[in-house]
Amino acid sequence: MTGTNGVYGVTDQALTLADILTMIRKHVTTLMVTLVVVVLAAVAFLAVSPKQYQATAELFASFSEMDTEDNEEQSTSIGTLSTGSSYISSQVKSYPRLATTKVVLEPVIEELDLDMTAAQLAKHLTVENPSNTTFITITAEAEDPQWTYDVANAVATSLQNTVEMDLYGDNRRSPVDIAVVQSADLPTSPSSPKSKMIMLFAVVLGLIAGVVAALLKDLFSRSVQDEQELQELTQAPILGRIPQDELLEHRRPVVVSEPSSAIAEDIRRICSNLEFSIPVSGTNSRLIVVSSTNTGEGKTTTAINIATALAEHGAHVLLIDADLRHPSVATALGMDAAAFGTGLSHVLSGRAALSDVIMPYWRNNLHVLTAGPTPPNVASLMKSDAMDEIMTQAVQHYDFVVMDTAPLVIVNEAALLARRGDGLVLVSRRNVTLKRDLKTIVAEMETLGIRMLGTIINSDKRSRDTHYGNHAYYYRTTPQTDRVD
Repeated sequence: MTGTNGVYGVTDQALTLADILTMIRKHVTTLMVTLVVVVLAAVAFLAVSPKQYQATAELFASFSEMDTEDNEEQSTSIGTLSTGSSYISSQVKSYPRLATTKVVLEPVIEELDLDMTAAQLAKHLTVENPSNTTFITITAEAEDPQWTYDVANAVATSLQNTVEMDLYGDNRRSPVDIAVVQSADLPTSPSSPKSKMIMLFAVVLGLIAGVVAALLKDLFSRSVQDEQELQELTQAPILGRIPQDELLEHRRPVVVSEPSSAIAEDIRRICSNLEFSIPVSGTNSRLIVVSSTNTGEGKTTTAINIATALAEHGAHVLLIDADLRHPSVATALGMDAAAFGTGLSHVLSGRAALSDVIMPYWRNNLHVLTAGPTPPNVASLMKSDAMDEIMTQAVQHYDFVVMDTAPLVIVNEAALLARRGDGLVLVSRRNVTLKRDLKTIVAEMETLGIRMLGTIINSDKRSRDTHYGNHAYYYRTTPQTDRVD
């Protein structure tokens, strides 16, 4: 990180190797899936690709000493050359082309009874003259290894006969001796596709593509992926993490229903961190406003569990459902019908006193103020003097006041309430909270001068086996045989 702008948010950040490794770790599934897909594609390619075999014969050309009595004219012509080797070198350069002509290939087709033309046979041949040598290599390639063996040797023999006996006429001795110095061997393994090389290339390509896919997924991801991203976007402390757990779906807080569970310890840890974040002085120092950027991020469940955990050790706690548009605390707690018929909206409209609508829950030191019926003028009621009076009374009579409020992207009531208290606790759900929304809210909080007490990442992705295994070890019951009297 190279710089920040204001209290929240990062505007200038250098991508380091550690950042890249973190992105890869976050999206290791994407990397592995990409790798597997590329490797499977390579396996499929190898499965459908026909196997090709190669057989290679090698010839060597040399200068043939001439008898002038046999052919004085030819001897005189050769005698004009500076050396025989230079003549051979110039001749050999044309032999690769010669080897693919009809004069060489038609005898091969006749000998092997091949059902193809010379042009078709030539397509199966690769004839080369290695640089600065008088060697000729003839390679035949096809799906049948025996066919390549027969063709390579037959073409080598036919080229030899053509050069030595036919090329220079019936009455002229060839100035070139060409010999087969290495006959082709019967191939035992395919020359292509090269399985090992292709699989190695597929693994390397898959890893590279997987890393690129992981980085692109992280860079272009619209939602918050983990606590590091959340902290970078908010520049606020992480109060804790709440992993995915079916216990949170129950209608009773986990501290009540499963007090010895790992998820209950996560909630307690959040409360401990929260208490350290709240100043010890100030009339509103115990008012905690809980919200989220949008719906479905777990703010209500988190607020309920925080309130319950704070009350667990005797603190007097009031939980207020301040989301009058979509109240859910009473439903989440499984409260009776009376909780739905009266609540905060009655107090705000002057139809009930605060003491008349507050209900105890679980223990005598934990009270709940439900939302009540939804009024038509929610915005004006939330900004009213009556709301100020309710909050003032609440912090005077309770050790902690926890308020569940409407999502910040929808309305800014949570921001208004947080200004009256000491700050805001923002709940973000992994893979749900949009970075765009979070940036907007963070900028708004900074503009309004609202302190963010911290953030909580919901549905945190972590190793359940390790986390829960350690918890089980710590809380296990000591057997009777292990007791020391």
